[in-house]
Amino acid sequence: MPLNARAIFPASDPEFISFPSRRSVVHSTNGIIASTQPLASQAGQRILRDGGNAADAAVAVAAALNMTEPSSTGIGGDMFCLFYDAQNKKVRALNGSGRSSKNNTLAQMRSDLGLKQGESGDIPPRSIHSVTTPGAAAGWVDTVEHFGSGKLSLEQILTPAIELGEEGFPVTELASVFWRESEKMIKKASPNFGEMLKSDEKAPDGKRAPLPGELMKNPTLANTFRLLAKHGKEGFYSGPVAEALVKVVQDLGGHFTMDDLTFHVQQGSEEVEAIKLRFNGQHIGKVFNHPVDGQPGSSADEEGVDVWEHPPNGQGIVALMALGILEELERTSKIPTFQESDHNSAPYLHAIIESLRIAFADGNWFVADPSVSKVPTEGMLSCPYLAERAKLFNPEKASDIISHGSPAQNSCDTVYFAVTDKDGNAASFINSNYSGFGTCIIPQGCGFTLQNRGAGFSLEEKHPNVLAPRKRPYHTIIPALVTNASDGSLHTVYGVMGGFMQPQGHVQVLLNMLTFKYNPQAALDAPRICIGAGTPDQGKVLDRMVYLEEGIGEDVAGELSRLGHESYLVRWVNVKAECTISWSIQAHKKSIRFGIFKHPGGAVAPTPKLPSSTFEAPPTPGLTPVDANHEPPVQRNGSSAAVEKLKSIGLKEISWHGACEANRVTTGHWDVRQDEGGMYGLVFDNTFSKQFSKTVTFVLTVYPTACPLPRNHQIQGRPPEKETNAHGGRNRIMKIGSRNSSDSISQTGALTAEPLDSSNELQAGHHGTQLSNRGSNFFTGVLHKRRRKRHQGFARRFFSLDFSTSTLSYYHDRNTAAIRGAIPLSLAAIGTNAQTRDISIDSGAEVWNLRALNANDFAAWKHALELARAPHSPISPEAHVRADGGCRSQSSVQTSLDDASEWAKVETLVNRIQESREIARHLAKDTDPRYLPLALPKPRFERKSTASSASESPSEQSLGQSFPGEGERKPFWKRKSSSDKTNAGFFRRSVSTQPITTSSSQSMPSTPNDLAIPGPASQTLASHAEESVHDHCLNLLENLDSISSEFAILIEANQRRRVFPKPTPVSATSRYSIDTLGDSQEFFDAETGNSSQLLTIQHESDEDGGRLEREQDSDEDSASDLEGPPNDDPAAPQVAGTSAYPPKPHSLTPLPAQWVKRRIAVPPPTVLPPSLIGFLRKNVGKDLSTISMPVSANEPLSLLQRVSEQLEYSQLLDSAATAASQSSNYRLLCVTAFAISTISYSRVKERATRKPFNPMLGETFEMVREDRGFRFVAEKVCHRPVRMACQAESEKWTFAQAPMPTQKFWGKSAELITEGRIRVVLHSTGDRFTWTPATCFLRNIIAGEKYVEPVGNMTISNEANGEHAIVTFKSKGMFSGRSEDVVVQTFDSYGDDLSLGLVGKWTSHLNVTENGSPKLEQGPMWQAEELLPDVGKRYGFTSFAAQLNEITALEKGKLAPTDSRLRPDQRLLEDNEFENAEALKGRLEEAQRKRRKEETDEWQPKWFKKVEGLESVEEVWRLNEGPEGYWERRSRGAWAGMERVFDD
Repeated sequence: MPLNARAIFPASDPEFISFPSRRSVVHSTNGIIASTQPLASQAGQRILRDGGNAADAAVAVAAALNMTEPSSTGIGGDMFCLFYDAQNKKVRALNGSGRSSKNNTLAQMRSDLGLKQGESGDIPPRSIHSVTTPGAAAGWVDTVEHFGSGKLSLEQILTPAIELGEEGFPVTELASVFWRESEKMIKKASPNFGEMLKSDEKAPDGKRAPLPGELMKNPTLANTFRLLAKHGKEGFYSGPVAEALVKVVQDLGGHFTMDDLTFHVQQGSEEVEAIKLRFNGQHIGKVFNHPVDGQPGSSADEEGVDVWEHPPNGQGIVALMALGILEELERTSKIPTFQESDHNSAPYLHAIIESLRIAFADGNWFVADPSVSKVPTEGMLSCPYLAERAKLFNPEKASDIISHGSPAQNSCDTVYFAVTDKDGNAASFINSNYSGFGTCIIPQGCGFTLQNRGAGFSLEEKHPNVLAPRKRPYHTIIPALVTNASDGSLHTVYGVMGGFMQPQGHVQVLLNMLTFKYNPQAALDAPRICIGAGTPDQGKVLDRMVYLEEGIGEDVAGELSRLGHESYLVRWVNVKAECTISWSIQAHKKSIRFGIFKHPGGAVAPTPKLPSSTFEAPPTPGLTPVDANHEPPVQRNGSSAAVEKLKSIGLKEISWHGACEANRVTTGHWDVRQDEGGMYGLVFDNTFSKQFSKTVTFVLTVYPTACPLPRNHQIQGRPPEKETNAHGGRNRIMKIGSRNSSDSISQTGALTAEPLDSSNELQAGHHGTQLSNRGSNFFTGVLHKRRRKRHQGFARRFFSLDFSTSTLSYYHDRNTAAIRGAIPLSLAAIGTNAQTRDISIDSGAEVWNLRALNANDFAAWKHALELARAPHSPISPEAHVRADGGCRSQSSVQTSLDDASEWAKVETLVNRIQESREIARHLAKDTDPRYLPLALPKPRFERKSTASSASESPSEQSLGQSFPGEGERKPFWKRKSSSDKTNAGFFRRSVSTQPITTSSSQSMPSTPNDLAIPGPASQTLASHAEESVHDHCLNLLENLDSISSEFAILIEANQRRRVFPKPTPVSATSRYSIDTLGDSQEFFDAETGNSSQLLTIQHESDEDGGRLEREQDSDEDSASDLEGPPNDDPAAPQVAGTSAYPPKPHSLTPLPAQWVKRRIAVPPPTVLPPSLIGFLRKNVGKDLSTISMPVSANEPLSLLQRVSEQLEYSQLLDSAATAASQSSNYRLLCVTAFAISTISYSRVKERATRKPFNPMLGETFEMVREDRGFRFVAEKVCHRPVRMACQAESEKWTFAQAPMPTQKFWGKSAELITEGRIRVVLHSTGDRFTWTPATCFLRNIIAGEKYVEPVGNMTISNEANGEHAIVTFKSKGMFSGRSEDVVVQTFDSYGDDLSLGLVGKWTSHLNVTENGSPKLEQGPMWQAEELLPDVGKRYGFTSFAAQLNEITALEKGKLAPTDSRLRPDQRLLEDNEFENAEALKGRLEEAQRKRRKEETDEWQPKWFKKVEGLESVEEVWRLNEGPEGYWERRSRGAWAGMERVFDD
């Protein structure tokens, strides 16, 4: 049937605006061009007007797209083409994909990537090794020669694109977005980055990505096109373009040669036989088997259409297999013949999903280069085989197919376009770089990037797609074409973009047109599904996710879930800037997880074509939980597959609330700040549950932030029990008033615990430490507390220890009621030191360093803390059963039985409390919108202002000002609630982690929506409308009074036994730690005979303890005690003037130097790091760098090399030095961004599990970075305490520091402090910057996920003009995970605000702000570099860190014999020879101890000298100059007389 109205509009009553684009179908009699860029389509039309045919126009479009949208396509990539010849009605195919290098053997590649025998891996997409021969250039030439009209020359065809490059073109919005996203990678990948960026003096490096609407030129690419047009293939694959291509690849460590390019010219693009499948399922024959325009219908044998795809190495065969399976399913009646009303119904989508899964299972294994590997194309499309594969389909449930795995990564950086001409010829053409700008590597003078299609190879030796010399990899790009089976006439030319979405899109778009009668535009616009078919990790099955675009109904999502696809649901909402998203969620019967994501586009971005629902296949049989009726427990903030999947497709996580408990209302809000408007996705995650569907009631309100809505816009019928302030990052408990009604029945008496005999009653000196009264649960007194800012000493504070809750709180003084902070001791590690009277309390989120006023006070507090942490208490960690399986005493067994019985009663009481809470909700609904009776007093704690200091410790926030009470005013720590018959300790919660908040706002009702995700219909609460408010009150009070009475009796019995138990002897023998799984690592207990439950604080020396003793105590408030960050660090020692700053070097020998190849990976360790518990329990307060640990606890870097990591982002200093024309405020920002970036290596949590080698005394490390233009040298100048000196120099700046790092362990966390100010001089401007590195904490050392986070503030000062920047690292709550947010404010010399600042995350990026508003259009000032592939398995190294221990051509034969790279035990560790490394490390350390004992004089460093006259304030070291300086002796190779620090 010819292409006519019946083919285009098969529906009897076609709809015009069914889907969002609202576009009409375009009609033409002289040909049509469909592409992503109007200028490219215009270029193609120009060729058609000049007499060219569809093939000629297609090449013109491809070249113009390379010019206008280089992020997606280019001459450095590959192409495929299907050409329909209208004269003979034949479909021809051209494979224009490139091959790997002759030298790219599997063994060579594994060696280049550092993969050992048996180790799995893949080719990194940004690696030079992912480059394959560009096939597009030859493909363009061959397309014109094989399929062209012969009327136009290649020069005429490429002229429109050449003119665009030479004259310039306006950049579209989408192209600009992709360009800006890749700008950093382009700059990093090649020294020739300027060829594809726009010149801008204000931009870093003078180049940047173009903005929307700007005119962009690319004359070097235009010249490449001219050479191709003039000389044909020889103009690209030989001559200057080829030479530049080979040179840049070889310079970066690749293996391409000129012979590889010559081989491709000789082979040319390959014209292959297109593959097809005749599809006549889904009553397609009925559509076409009738007369049209007077022409007879086709016979039964000629029904349907022929669908044409490109054969392997492309994945088009997957689309044909899926269509064949669908037809077989229909033939065997496993699926129906779908009607128009069945479009995107659950049965239809289930059939599509399963057919595609089956097809991908084969395609992902068999698709390879057929010239090298055998591909059974004909057999895969045969009817018997498709029938056999269709048997795997189950209409009632999702399949459990285990696939071989895809050999390539999911990518959408491709352009597809279709061209037809007036004669009826058609070209289905696709061209791609593969991933974005490909490798981003630009051959000099060529103006294009090289593709990274080689990442599609497998490194599995037996895989058909395994890497081999001169082989084509698996290709995702595929063109498609459809002809009528009856006469071979053209029906459709079409294709889609998006990596593995392409065959899926081919199937769905075709069925939309043929089965559901959609016109071509509607068929493209209709919502689609996409199964996850991207690259899995080695050894895992394919990604089982299925994405549903917006527009597929929730009922369909629910039905798919009931078929076995576990799900998460995303609903999109467009939110303007300075508005608030407020939500209420009530999960029915079972919990659900909730969070918010943001589409990466800006506020003016178009509505995202992103998934609205996602489904995951069920677990493999045999892994299903045994109890199918019990939902697995869910951690509130546990990891989620949904989060990872949404991040992987480019969405930005805004706020992940986590679990919303069943049958409770969870509320929260997110304030959308200025310039953050856009599309926000509300994510309902059920991926953690493999057995249960969920139903939730959800209310969403969006309102201007300045005009908050009243409370009752939330879910009605019950008060909100939890609220999440998304920006605050802390979960808050919403608690209804906690006092007993005056109308209530008599309460039980308050519990009066008697913890001590009179002979043991706690006493202290005259400073006031005491047990507050006989029978009290409180112990109070004054302690000195170290201020949060360094060098500011201690402050006197009043402390109260509550035995009933084991909580320590503190206040400004005895007469104030505002709690400054509280720590639940059950969660804390406590250390003491009798000599210095120090007490440390580490909660895991913060550390309190306290000091008693005298020895008596210290003894009393230590005894009180031991009682609060008594053994066998349920709140004590020591209550855990011994891991060695030792037997327990009979009393212990009886205690456990009693606990089990009593806590079973507690569970029953909790259920009754829930019933009472239901009554309370109805009472609240009938009376007051605030859910509080009008007669109730003000809440016990008031909500704190949201403008609190970002730097304030979470547990030190003010939670209230007073306690309610009557009569005589008692000391606040003795006050009780309004009814003194209720035990004050029963319902007290940890105020450090769950601040109690209330709200008094009024409200407007909103209608809740029931979202089925999926499950039974939501059930409303039983109505109590017929009962009066009085009845509600009586029911409530009777229930609560009864429960309170029983609860008090229960707790009293339990508390008497658990808080003050009889002492039980504890075995002092070693036992295994909790995280030791049967290996030989032991858990080292405290010293034998020490029965204390507290750890002992160790100091390095008596001098250290004396230094602490001399620190001044103060009763006065300081800046650290006030709200907000201080303007500076006045107590920190500083050196004024220029004497502390290094001068500009006279030369930079050995710079400049030739570009050198550097490795891209390090061998992964084969041994896990040891448990740290055994090393740390005896070393609380001690510097961890002085503790000897096994070599498996190290990373293959020394501390000197770790210091050099601070220069990973030295380009920020370059930007500051070259910004002389910019304001001094801008230069300050550049240096501040650099200061923040120096800690970014800690963003990888694996760096927290190992520590660097402690250098030998006299050990050195040099680093010469010819690519960055600086040199660096460091030396260890002092052994105890460890101090190093380092200096880095470039033509533009000098960097110097004498760091003295310490790592003190406080029981749960390690405090990482680096003394020694950093100094930076900008030679062009004379600016002198200085700062002390931020203090960091290593969290969760004993248990949990270890991570490093900076705390407090950091001040960067410009001593040349007095300007300074204050960096505030925002804090989170105890259970909120790592804090990453950072804010920078800048001030002039008078302390007034400057206009520019920074905001972002120290782990990823920093954006400039102006007057508080982010300037997002400029892009980030700093952005973290990409990490190594499998970074978690490679020490957590960045690519910069991976190169530090490498000896390149620049260092070979030049290094000093003391250089860290030559340290033998460190080298053995990198090579995974752990036993040899351990033995050698011990010998080296013993040799060092022997040398130090034999030395009579003080050690004198070789390369650095201390600056005289500054010792009283700060140690400043400067690099020696002159003939005996380091760099001068290096240039001569004169290393004679050096200390042999590595001799054992």
